[in-house]
Amino acid sequence: MKNDCVPLAIHNATGLPYDLVLSEAARRGWNEQTGMHGIAGWRLMRDLGVMVSQIMVPDERLTLARFLPQLEVHKKYIISVKEHWFAFHAGMTLDPVKTHPRTEVRGYMWVECQKYCWCRDFKEGERGVETN
Repeated sequence: MKNDCVPLAIHNATGLPYDLVLSEAARRGWNEQTGMHGIAGWRLMRDLGVMVSQIMVPDERLTLARFLPQLEVHKKYIISVKEHWFAFHAGMTLDPVKTHPRTEVRGYMWVECQKYCWCRDFKEGERGVETN
């Protein structure tokens, strides 16, 4: 689906059903033409019972290739680059458009599901690409 990176990243990072995330995103302004603003996506996660950090910005300009290895392997993250979101967990990038490693990171947040959020761990090869 076109411009669904925010709902897809939320689904991939939380394990919440994609259809649920997409329908709730549509209620908050998401559409196929313009996608969804990152702040609206962050608020959507909070409304769905996901514990999510603030949207953080790296201390310095970093590419994905330099930034991703710095993340804690046991945490789940949503990474923001120019006009795109994707999930990252356990060394796996869950990004169907395969964002180039030299792309600059604009922001990131860690995601932790609470007891009523349907979390799952990602398996190798599941909608993701291994990173080094």
